[in-house]
Amino acid sequence: MQQSAKESAIINKIYGSICSLSNKVDRIKDKKAEYIVLALYLIGHIVITYFHEPWYDEAEAWNIAKSGTLKEIIFDVPHLEGHPALWYIILKVFTVLGINYEAALNICSLIFAGIAVYLLIFKSPFPRIVRILLPFTYFFFYQYGVITRPYCVTMMAFVVAAVVYKLRSTKPWLYTLSLALICATSAYGLVLSGGLAVAWVIELLKKNKIKALLKDKSTYCLLGLLIYALFILYRIIPKDSSSISFASENFVNGLGVRLVYTFFVIVPDLFLTNIFNEYGHLHDMPFEFVSFSITAIVGVVILFGFIRYAIVKKTIIQLSIPFILFSLFSGFVYLYNHHIGILLCFFIFWLWISFEIPSSYKVNNFKRYTTTIAIAGCLMVSLGWSMISSVVEVIDNYGPAAEIAEYLEESKLEDATILFSWNGDKYGVKYSPLEVAFLPYKTKEKIMNWPVENPLFPFYLASETIDLYEDILLRISNGPIPSVVVGEVDFSTLYEDRVNSTDYYCAKQVQHAIIWKGTQKNCTTKIYKYKDIKG
Repeated sequence: MQQSAKESAIINKIYGSICSLSNKVDRIKDKKAEYIVLALYLIGHIVITYFHEPWYDEAEAWNIAKSGTLKEIIFDVPHLEGHPALWYIILKVFTVLGINYEAALNICSLIFAGIAVYLLIFKSPFPRIVRILLPFTYFFFYQYGVITRPYCVTMMAFVVAAVVYKLRSTKPWLYTLSLALICATSAYGLVLSGGLAVAWVIELLKKNKIKALLKDKSTYCLLGLLIYALFILYRIIPKDSSSISFASENFVNGLGVRLVYTFFVIVPDLFLTNIFNEYGHLHDMPFEFVSFSITAIVGVVILFGFIRYAIVKKTIIQLSIPFILFSLFSGFVYLYNHHIGILLCFFIFWLWISFEIPSSYKVNNFKRYTTTIAIAGCLMVSLGWSMISSVVEVIDNYGPAAEIAEYLEESKLEDATILFSWNGDKYGVKYSPLEVAFLPYKTKEKIMNWPVENPLFPFYLASETIDLYEDILLRISNGPIPSVVVGEVDFSTLYEDRVNSTDYYCAKQVQHAIIWKGTQKNCTTKIYKYKDIKG
């Protein structure tokens, strides 16, 4: 009993401190706090992106946009990338304008993330302290802000959808366009947008008879959205040879484990835990049983709270249908760690539209205290991730390509013949993503594992057939001895007795780090020079 009273006193004290801070923020006059927060976000974004070195995925999209024609980008690339064409088209504009690679990426993410944050700060119904802290949390600031991927557009699209949601009856085309934008950002966006569209259909069916639906503008907006979504779906269905086609049965995690993650573990993993770490892919993520199980239980509790709140606010279909579809898709098809934040964008959308619905439901003190403390805790953890990730970003390289290019230039090796990592036999050739990340910095270098006649290799045509891999293998094997090797190379496979690793010396080691939720995995990329090249 004494222990219970002591715990109650601690909870009351923590709750009181949070309320006191919130009240102080609320007392700031006009919109001064909001403008300061927006300015801090934009300045922080500019500063951290200045230190950010783009990695493989960022460079890959840029190379596609720069090298591919609009026809290839719209009709061919999505089948191999699994992403709709919108992101490549956006980047294509920057390449046509001749804007510098890194500057273009930073400007692009600043625009979309900046719009999302502006709307979140000035238009969302959340308490003021939440509105000024949320922009600096991990996914909003770092993962979908600093790292320039299509998810900055997804983030903005969900915020826009939340803003116009209440206008769906009078101006349905606005909400339809926001759903269409979500569709166009990624396969996950397509799934979540489809779920929200189904929820809208159910809502309309509850309110109208069939005859009335034929006169409702919303019906025709939804029909247009369906046609558009089917077009995108058709375009992104992966070919068997694509990098996103997972046909192997030799996965670490079976379907059951994957679904437990996508339904339960993923919820606290968005803002509290780090179960799905920097490893990469859900199918092969080595989970630790105890932490995985405990987090699943926490996820069940959080989901129960979400469902209760959704029932009170009458947004249960808006929550459940998209979430179930996302979880099934992610468990059955694929999910990488950086994709989980898309679900967070959806949750923000759902909480936003729920907050705007008035309710007479009374919350007892215990629920109010525990919910407030839980939200504050999640915000603090995510803010911590964001802060640590940003500091590491400033100190360490995220990707090695920029430093590799700088070293080659300083060493006057721009005319060198360079071979990037290339391992395996002719029936299992594996290329390294290093050359993909390096391409935007390329000047005069002759990259041996890059066929001139196919500038979109390897992320466009390389996976079409193993014959192309064999062609590249023969090109390398029969070509000149590389003067510079970046990464590790299986010399015995490529050159037999012509040259081996002892003919090269390590001239430079480039340190870089994979940053994820405030953690970092340190990596080293070595640059080797042929023994006859000094300096």
